[in-house]
Amino acid sequence: MKSVAAIIAFFFYSGNLFPQTTTFEKTYQSISTEQFSSAKQVLPIDDTGYLLNSSDMLKLIKTDSLGYIELIKEFPDIIYPGAKIIKTNEGGYAAVGNKILITHNICLVKFDQNLDTLWTRTYDTGNQSEVGQAVIQLDDSCFIISSQNASTYYLRKTDVNGSLIWTHEISGSPTLLFKSYLTNLDDGNFLFWRASDLFKMNSDGDVIWSKSVSGSSFSYLTTDGYILFSSFTYLQKINLDGTLLWQNDIDYLISITENSNGNYAYITRESYSSSSPSIITITDTSGNSLSQIIKTNFANYITNTLDGGYAICGYVSQIYNPYNSYRDYIWFLKTDGDLNYNAINMALPYDGDQLNIYNTYPITWSSTNVDLVNIDYSIDNQTSWNPIIHFYPASSETFNWTLPTIPEGTLFLRVSDSNNPETFDRSDPPQSVTNYQQNDYISTNEIFMWIGNNGMGSHDPRTDGSGFYWPGGEDATIPAIFADGLVWGGKINGEIRVNGDTYRYGLTPGYITESGLPSDPTDVKAKIFKLKRDWQSLPPGVERDRYEFDFLNWPVDIGAPWIDNNGDGLYTPGIDNPDYIGDEILYFVANDLDTLNARFTYGSDPIGLEFQVATYGFDSELLKDVVFKKYKIINKSPNTISDMYLTYWTDDDLGFAGDDYVGCDTLLNLGYSYNGDNNDEEFYGTPPPALGHLIVQPPISPAEVTDSARYGKGWRKGFKNLPLTAFVLYISGSAIYADPDMGVYDGTLQLYNYMQGLLRDGSGPFIDPNTGLQTHFCLAGDPVAGSGWNEYNGWSGSQPGDRRFTLTSGSFSMAPGDTQEVTIAILIKKGIDFLNSVTEIKNYSALVQDWYNTTLVTDVNEVNNIIPSEFSLFQNYPNPFNPSTVISYQLAERSQITLKVFDILGREVATLINEEKPAGRYEVEFDSHSNKGQNLSSGVYFYQLKAGSYIQTRKMILIK
Repeated sequence: MKSVAAIIAFFFYSGNLFPQTTTFEKTYQSISTEQFSSAKQVLPIDDTGYLLNSSDMLKLIKTDSLGYIELIKEFPDIIYPGAKIIKTNEGGYAAVGNKILITHNICLVKFDQNLDTLWTRTYDTGNQSEVGQAVIQLDDSCFIISSQNASTYYLRKTDVNGSLIWTHEISGSPTLLFKSYLTNLDDGNFLFWRASDLFKMNSDGDVIWSKSVSGSSFSYLTTDGYILFSSFTYLQKINLDGTLLWQNDIDYLISITENSNGNYAYITRESYSSSSPSIITITDTSGNSLSQIIKTNFANYITNTLDGGYAICGYVSQIYNPYNSYRDYIWFLKTDGDLNYNAINMALPYDGDQLNIYNTYPITWSSTNVDLVNIDYSIDNQTSWNPIIHFYPASSETFNWTLPTIPEGTLFLRVSDSNNPETFDRSDPPQSVTNYQQNDYISTNEIFMWIGNNGMGSHDPRTDGSGFYWPGGEDATIPAIFADGLVWGGKINGEIRVNGDTYRYGLTPGYITESGLPSDPTDVKAKIFKLKRDWQSLPPGVERDRYEFDFLNWPVDIGAPWIDNNGDGLYTPGIDNPDYIGDEILYFVANDLDTLNARFTYGSDPIGLEFQVATYGFDSELLKDVVFKKYKIINKSPNTISDMYLTYWTDDDLGFAGDDYVGCDTLLNLGYSYNGDNNDEEFYGTPPPALGHLIVQPPISPAEVTDSARYGKGWRKGFKNLPLTAFVLYISGSAIYADPDMGVYDGTLQLYNYMQGLLRDGSGPFIDPNTGLQTHFCLAGDPVAGSGWNEYNGWSGSQPGDRRFTLTSGSFSMAPGDTQEVTIAILIKKGIDFLNSVTEIKNYSALVQDWYNTTLVTDVNEVNNIIPSEFSLFQNYPNPFNPSTVISYQLAERSQITLKVFDILGREVATLINEEKPAGRYEVEFDSHSNKGQNLSSGVYFYQLKAGSYIQTRKMILIK
């Protein structure tokens, strides 16, 4: 991003009057595409701007006088360019490098003023490789080129058209730091220097004199005809005969320049390490310091500018953004003649990035000599600016902006000095605006969880870190899951194929069309749709606008759930409604048809599956610590998939990631993570919670006609839900419990073996270390009871650490057009200690499973789509409780009912319900502090349901 500041001032240097000096500071994220991007050199171009020389491939960036990009020229056929390009006597430029695809060569490239290539000459280096390093042009317009290989330096002279005149070899010890450099002299000669020697040579390459030094670093010809020369530890001024005039001790010198008044400005570092700050110093002609600034950025080059200031370039190390992770960015600083500058440098959003309407983005910046900032946006190519916030403290350096309802297209952002609008930074190039939520979160209850429409689960796109937080809902700050997702595998004509969403994502947003091809992944229907119950009651604003758009454009035609209010089978907006399922729902459709994505995950080809994914949660006491992810999977390929498995993979980092254990409960279809002791360092503290992944609705398989399987909104006759068939854990550094390989077909075979509960190489099932027996379920023992294979007290030598695990259900077949459903509940609970948290997560899982199997909830209190087949009174939750608990019950038919609470002596202490109710599933909260509870004391109590002839009594415990 860019920044610019104009300082209204006049400077007198050596009797010369300079015009107004412009200052700015910039980073160029949009053109910093490599992991390491740096500007090696900056050249002033008349009074119209600057030329930056960048990257390991020849790339030239032309900017205007304010530093905004006007032109980028890349030359991908030129590699290893020298650190400097030069202005030629003819008004263009020249650079040295190597020509790609031509073995053993050095090349010289000449450009015109518009950076168009005039010609390229290559020079054969025989049977050895050389790297081009520097080029100069003599007064007679001939070129001198320096290069080196592993043992020798070379000089070449060409004529003005690049034709070779001679080649000289100079022995030495070239290294990465000890490169060769060239400097023009006014007397028709030139300087050549290398690791330990400085040479003055004539145009024929003959040595006039040489000077030995330790660690040659830099040389520069001053305007008064002297040479500035540095080693790693000192700076010398010598005359053209090599006689020393003075010497100053300095740190590692990077670059030096001279202003028109004869003062010197140079860059030093304590070491070449990028962690060492850059020190930029101005000295007089005798080397005495006049002014100095220190920058944490890595400065590579400094030169004086035509308006009396300095241009400095290099890179900013390790800037994080949520799209490209950590990268080094090209950096450019423009100061006045005393190294002063006013500047704003906007870092995020990323230049040229796509921003989504209704999403929130951090606008971040750094500033120098600015107190307050105005932040504005423009959607008409900077003709007019709309305020985001004004007079905001510059020292905050971050403002979170939620995009309002604005037209899709181009967007410019600007951060400016509130007191001096000429100091500002804006997008360069502009961002684009679209209505397309690629990532979104659910936070209707105590859980805050991110998902992505490429299958990404529980991973935070803002930080590239854990993306499942609890407790606190939208205000939650403690992370519990780093990533999770669905994985699938099966056989196509005997060929094993596996794909899924783990650390890499095998899905592409969008549905599969009738032709079998994927839809446009950037179409609005491929985004994440989000609805919240009672969104209409929100005040006017961006949040309400988002819900209204998704409500009005709810993608029923690609599978989004809806309620047919008039029963005609057609979705009619205004009459029919989206089916919220819970109090908040996120919905998207994706497919596995992208071959590159599929092979990038685990190395095999796509199958041809469409995934309709609904993530939902409830704002109720019973369901406040659980969210659900329902996958509807449709085989839209022409092939039958045999021996297919569905697996849920998770990398739980329960607060601190390095002290976790995992386990499973095969009867509950549950995998869980818990802390290895009673203190989760730095995060949950004491006591830590336990976290569960529960398959509440497994895939189905044909069964007896008397069987029923949980499917859709009810039950499907003649089928059964498959149980949990395998549980596998992964331990870093373990040979037996190793993660599957990614990006290679071996990973497909390894993961498919794990899906079957087999060892990674498929040689057989796992072995229970306690019994020596084969098993498909690792860690199915009970750490609370201290029984069986478990990590806490049933596995000798097991130490807490970073864990991953998979829950698998299968196998089954899917013919073309077949549909499967699987629903995962992600839940978390805290007990009185780390082992009791395991008990709590199992009890909660049983309660959630029972709730899911008996009720499909649209209103958690009243609306019931599945009529229970029997009367039941369920165990209250939580139990023990303080001060309140939830009691659930179900009625098989309309009944007059009473629900009462008694103390241990049989005395009635509360009547919770005394009325007639229709068949269905219900819950009621009992508060020991309420009037009904009469402010009860600790102890054992009983609650009793009477419904006609049905009577059921259960025990509960109040602890205060």
